[in-house]
Amino acid sequence: MKDPLIIGLTGGIASGKSTVCKFFSNLSIPIIDADQISHDLTKINGSAYSEIIEYFGENITGENGDIDRKKLGTIVFNSKSKKEKLESIIHPKVLSTIQAEIKSTGGEYKIIEVPLLIESGFQEFTNRILVVDCSTETQMERLMKRDGVTEEYAKNILSNQIDRETRLKFANEIVINEKNNSLIKLEDQVKNIHNFYLDLIRTYKK
Repeated sequence: MKDPLIIGLTGGIASGKSTVCKFFSNLSIPIIDADQISHDLTKINGSAYSEIIEYFGENITGENGDIDRKKLGTIVFNSKSKKEKLESIIHPKVLSTIQAEIKSTGGEYKIIEVPLLIESGFQEFTNRILVVDCSTETQMERLMKRDGVTEEYAKNILSNQIDRETRLKFANEIVINEKNNSLIKLEDQVKNIHNFYLDLIRTYKK
């Protein structure tokens, strides 16, 4: 395989993507975090900052001048056109940064963690899709506990993501992370998938 194997890792909010990525990282697999890249791009010195402020106005900033993600999130959650505008500003820059990081990192294969992988169309730039999955009820419970939000707010967030069934249709591999799963079982799933990817690479290299 001349080109690196690129895995797109995704899953609904509060499904456990960060934990799964940590286990892969422990196996020396580089993780490219699209959400962190997006966050960096929207900082004051980020390449998307000025364009976002120009369109949405300075009222989305905090006292220190940084973009308040909650304020911006409230705006785009309630307006499809503004959500699409924000995506048109950020997504090309995120993709460009991801492609640069792919070239500059080592590892047997590379994982791109993209929460909205399917929604953003980023799956077109991956070889395989790994979905971290759990029930909607588990998502809701974790989200309310983790972020201290109401049930209504949690439902609103979930409604802005594709539904579980649609996401799973895109999956090549699935990690199950229900609330009654132990971290040991979760890590075992990751190790099994890791070994599968290594076998896949060896097969292509023959």
